[in-house]
Amino acid sequence: MTDTSLAFDFHRANRRVHELKPSSQVLCAVIMAIGARCSDHPALIGAGAPRISELGVAARSGVDLRQFGRRREDACLALFTRALKLADDQGTLRDPSIESLASLVLIEGMIESQYIPGG
Repeated sequence: MTDTSLAFDFHRANRRVHELKPSSQVLCAVIMAIGARCSDHPALIGAGAPRISELGVAARSGVDLRQFGRRREDACLALFTRALKLADDQGTLRDPSIESLASLVLIEGMIESQYIPGG
């Protein structure tokens, strides 16, 4: 087992997930799905959305925030579905590695959570 971190490998791959080893690709995909749950990035929820730090003020001002929550949920589900397909296609969850174990724990948490329909 090598002593490297996902962050180190990610930067060494010039931030290109597809250039990581398969188990690290799956872990990145799961982390991205989880990250979508709390992102205020316009690529995920659209331009004009309030930043996470502004949600309290927006809610108290009567702004309907449900559309942004739905967009986050849609992004999370799409990214999670992609992560599951990637894990299955590459067989990384049958690979005894730290990355695969971390992916499996995170996937289980997503499935068990109320955030994934059917979970």
